[in-house]
Amino acid sequence: MFNYLNRVVRRKKIGDKIFFQGGVAFNRGVIGAFEKILGKKILIPPHHEVTGAIGCALIARDLAKEGSCFKGFNIVNEKYGNRLFICKDCDNRCEVNELSIKNESPLYFGSRCGKYDIAQEKCLTDVPDLFKEREKWLLECRGTSKTEAKSKYKIGIPRAMVAYHEFLPFWNAFFKELNCEIIFSSFTNRNIISSGLESAVSDYCFPIKVTHGHILNLIDRKVDYIFLPHIIDLEKDNFSRNTFMCPYVQSLPDIMEASLGLEEKNIKLLKPSLHYRRGRKHIEKILLGLGRSLGRGDLNIKKAIEMATFNHSEFLKKVRAKGKDVIRSLPKGQKAVVIIGRLYNTCDSALNLQITKIFQEKGIMAIPIDFLPLEDIDISQEFPDMYWHHGIRILKAAKYIVSNKDLYAIYLTNFGCGPDSVKPPYF
Repeated sequence: MFNYLNRVVRRKKIGDKIFFQGGVAFNRGVIGAFEKILGKKILIPPHHEVTGAIGCALIARDLAKEGSCFKGFNIVNEKYGNRLFICKDCDNRCEVNELSIKNESPLYFGSRCGKYDIAQEKCLTDVPDLFKEREKWLLECRGTSKTEAKSKYKIGIPRAMVAYHEFLPFWNAFFKELNCEIIFSSFTNRNIISSGLESAVSDYCFPIKVTHGHILNLIDRKVDYIFLPHIIDLEKDNFSRNTFMCPYVQSLPDIMEASLGLEEKNIKLLKPSLHYRRGRKHIEKILLGLGRSLGRGDLNIKKAIEMATFNHSEFLKKVRAKGKDVIRSLPKGQKAVVIIGRLYNTCDSALNLQITKIFQEKGIMAIPIDFLPLEDIDISQEFPDMYWHHGIRILKAAKYIVSNKDLYAIYLTNFGCGPDSVKPPYF
């Protein structure tokens, strides 16, 4: 509803002729509801589910400066065959369509990686994959000491949301220092997405739905605990008044327990409530309680906090140093794109639809948002009431990119994201 009101309706007036396009127009109940409420006839165009695609094609046709190699207009006059098969080369299990046309090489579509798109010329470039580097650093766990105590618990950590994509270096070191074994869910794949969509009991944003699938994946791995914290807010910078997480992130453990019936399945969650704005002492108090619940003593827990803080600090130093070096060393005239958004969207290769690979194949550098030096960017005058931490970071990134002529922004979000629905007008 937030997205519909903020992105579609806004302050537009309703006229006498109402045109309804998109896949939702297949639902006669929705059409009937609009007609009843508005007291007006709703016009449904033929092929309404692809009117947007047709419009884009017409724009591309009108703007094309050279001839097109598009064959679609000729195919209608040719005999062709179509078959669907499942590619089993990775966990994504993509449904690939093969279109066979007389005297033509087969055409393929539907694969995430594009391996079957044989007609597509891919550029072999030496552009580094910064997202792959970031994932490698995210999983590194430096500074932890080896204790002689036998590992007592298996802690499951879903590869989803803030605790993984932003704070994994901290939690990885913390639990390992407490001599727990870390079990990660699989990388987001078709099975995780499908099970998540099927098990979500409400119309959450896509990342929350996918998180359901990650939790189910961990349940199958027979872990002792699943780590899923309440993250209420993050530390304030020198300019921002508010740094809150969205309500779904704040209440994530409760959502999973209610949706998946974890209590009935005897699945135990580690779900500390973390208010980072309250400072280090508050976080230390919460972590002492968390460590004690795992049977560890205070000295061991405090050492784990120290190691975790060090590990997370090293990760942040790496990404910021790399970002500074990449931006400074861009060849003259070479452009780069920054993928701005929430890191659990932009850094998950399934949720970002491998957009970073597409740029890399084109010889264009794709930069994660947290590689940017945003510490000294002040948006408090332009946006004094921005409530959300991620909203602040996205707007800071936009301001930084505007000031750098070699950088462009790709804004990646989900239509179901309520907080993000109010930001596009600011851009």
